Amino acid sequence: MTRTRKQGITGTAITGLVALVGSLLASCAGVPDRTAEAETLTSALRALSAVESVDGRYYRNQSAGYAYNVDIRMSPDATAAQTRAVADRYHAGITGADFSRHTSRFALHLGDDSIRVFLSDRHPASPAAQVDRWYRLIRDVPGALEWAVTIDSGRGLGSITVKLDRPERSGDAVQLTGLAQLLAARAPDLADRQWIVHWRKLRLDLMGPQYPSAEVTKLVSGLAGTGQWSTIYDPSASPTLKLAVWADAPDLMEGTARSHLPRIATLGVPVSYTVRADRTTAVEVLLGGCLAGGSELQQRLNREFGSC
Repeated sequence: MTRTRKQGITGTAITGLVALVGSLLASCAGVPDRTAEAETLTSALRALSAVESVDGRYYRNQSAGYAYNVDIRMSPDATAAQTRAVADRYHAGITGADFSRHTSRFALHLGDDSIRVFLSDRHPASPAAQVDRWYRLIRDVPGALEWAVTIDSGRGLGSITVKLDRPERSGDAVQLTGLAQLLAARAPDLADRQWIVHWRKLRLDLMGPQYPSAEVTKLVSGLAGTGQWSTIYDPSASPTLKLAVWADAPDLMEGTARSHLPRIATLGVPVSYTVRADRTTAVEVLLGGCLAGGSELQQRLNREFGSC
């Protein structure tokens, strides 16, 4: 008896078909293929002084988009001039090879610090100015600094993340209490950025356009020495300071709040305070204001510490 052998499409054939369709779609879309130029630019960046490694990735398909992204690790003793030279060579390669309709992301790593610069498909300028500012900043600010920035101002100013005591997460309070004053002195031009500060189990977001006062950072560092905290300082919001902490259990929420609220009240300005616990509703207290409603505990604490 003769068996009929069914014909099927192999995995290799499917892969080839997908690649062919992707290539045809990209060609039809009129996006130039810059695979060879991307490889040439990656090699040129590897050859620059003080460069330890380069990871260049080229993307060209309609689902993922068209882009050239590169991560460059510099030697620990790299100078400002060497980092600027890398940024300028990258931009010269992007514009010289005409990566039109390609976006790009340029990332530079130096020790635990990094900067990521995002460019639109117009590639308006070299990231050398941002890299130079980052290089000076990492010498002024303690901890590991990660800066994300875009060349196109219309897409936002980006953010700067500072990890003060990683990986140990047991840093001294002075690291946090003096940070805002240090930034005001060394980085007044960056006060309008979003700063994300990690210290112990605290995440502190500074939203700009100005840094918090010494009184605020002293209060936050005193509170965040224990527990898991999330804090937002936003001068454009009301209230400007929002504090949130996790209690170990629902039945400890009131005790946790009462251990913090008298200290917060000494600040003398409106503050939003929230205490959370697993499997229960959060309790919010508005010091210097009136927050009505909520649970019985929330109403009680607002009557005592708010101005209802």
